[in-house]
Amino acid sequence: MPKKAKYTSEQLRAQYPIFTYLKYNWQLIDHDDGQCDLELTFVYTLGDSYTFTHHVTLYQVERQHLERQQAGLIDNLAFHLGIVEGFSYWKLTASPQYVIAAGSLSSRQLQYWHEWLINGMSEYFYVNQIDFTAPDFVTITNAQPKPEERGWTTYHLRPSHQGRHSLVNLGGGKDSAVMLDLLGKAGEKCGAFIIAPNSPAAETQATLASLPIHRARRVFDPQLRQLNDQGFLNGHVPFSASVAFIDLLAMVAYDYNYALVGNEASADEVSLTWLDQPINHQYSKSTKFERSFFEYRREYLINRVEYFSFLRIFNEFQIAHIFCSNPKYWTVTRSCNRGQRQNIWCHQCAKCLFVYLLLAAHLPLKTVASDIFDHDLLDDERLAPLLEELLGLRPSKPLECVGTREECQVAFYLVYTKCVQESQPLPKLIARYYRQILLLHNDWLSLVDKLYTFFNYQAFKQSEMAQLRTVPAPCHFLMADWAVPIVLAAHEQVLHDSYEILKNLYEEQLPKVKSKKDGDV
Repeated sequence: MPKKAKYTSEQLRAQYPIFTYLKYNWQLIDHDDGQCDLELTFVYTLGDSYTFTHHVTLYQVERQHLERQQAGLIDNLAFHLGIVEGFSYWKLTASPQYVIAAGSLSSRQLQYWHEWLINGMSEYFYVNQIDFTAPDFVTITNAQPKPEERGWTTYHLRPSHQGRHSLVNLGGGKDSAVMLDLLGKAGEKCGAFIIAPNSPAAETQATLASLPIHRARRVFDPQLRQLNDQGFLNGHVPFSASVAFIDLLAMVAYDYNYALVGNEASADEVSLTWLDQPINHQYSKSTKFERSFFEYRREYLINRVEYFSFLRIFNEFQIAHIFCSNPKYWTVTRSCNRGQRQNIWCHQCAKCLFVYLLLAAHLPLKTVASDIFDHDLLDDERLAPLLEELLGLRPSKPLECVGTREECQVAFYLVYTKCVQESQPLPKLIARYYRQILLLHNDWLSLVDKLYTFFNYQAFKQSEMAQLRTVPAPCHFLMADWAVPIVLAAHEQVLHDSYEILKNLYEEQLPKVKSKKDGDV
């Protein structure tokens, strides 16, 4: 939660009505080894009072490959990255006008950006109690509109290789580990992409998977923190949207066709409703954003590349199960945002508690408490308020990247059942809430079955969907063809494993577990 602002949004919006994305620039900085860094610089102004300079650098790229691309391609991608990076500076004052002077967009493109700003900054509006529902709350405009509505040209990537190369975004958490696990088993040729500031766990995961590592860094203007300390507004921005645009540049710079992220179906659940509007901490990880970004990328940016979530067909519950099935990454993985740079679990935040709860549902409690964390978080009564939010006992989910309320309830139930079956003492938080949680659902078996057999149809390409015979409409292109058999095989394994889990829970009335047969997934 950001520190309470000294000034109100009304005061700041009145004093700073115009935020301007002034210009961008990019250059190649050569090294003696023939490689170079791609350095991008963005300049923003807040009225006549402040000028901010923001940097994004992609390290160790090949000049020869970049010079092979169409003239204007890097300009196009750099310009667009500058718009989303500008959100971090616009949020200081929530200015009524976001003016784009670095280039021009068509009216349709401006609509996309308005939607991304409103939805991506919704948590920021909620935390700062800003009423963003008025149609003219913020306008995104060109400083010098073009007379035509063409917007930017779409470019085509010119790869130097034949075949398929995939760039895997790593953050150091369990989702990254699961992507590496599944891709490694499938023998895919991949590279790791790590954006600093980052967790050392990401580097360790990439090394463990024996992948070449590509690195980038975002450097913010120091005035940003200074103004936050002085009482200007602060809050959450859609970081994953920045990742998406940086990934497009990375695919060009490092000669890859695909950029993979680890967003899952559970990211679609909103955190809370405020002013009758959905507030989703994970909006830029959601299917809605990914679909919108896919359309925009295809229409206005670059073709012959794909950005998609490799884990979109799964929920968090299934991802936790896959993670627990391979001990290789257990001790090197860190999902905690607070302890990211220190490469630790802070053991105090909602993200730590959420991950602990899901892993405890799939592994022996002692293993989770000692091999992955350093103590039993479910025995820490100080975390009770966070657990209530996770379980849906409070109106809002934690404003963190956590799973659905239903997933947390089922994980809680499985931990409770495990303790009872094994005659273990209940951890304090399980003992405190189990009576209340058990009353939430009448048929826990069906709910467990539902989560293990979950399948997100909307993640698949239409060509693949047509082969399954049970095709909901409309379908949308959200997954590359080559990824389909890999994730299907993983899903089949989860189904197989869930049979044994359900059998252990309810020996006497084992339902028929769904399987991918006759078009029924």
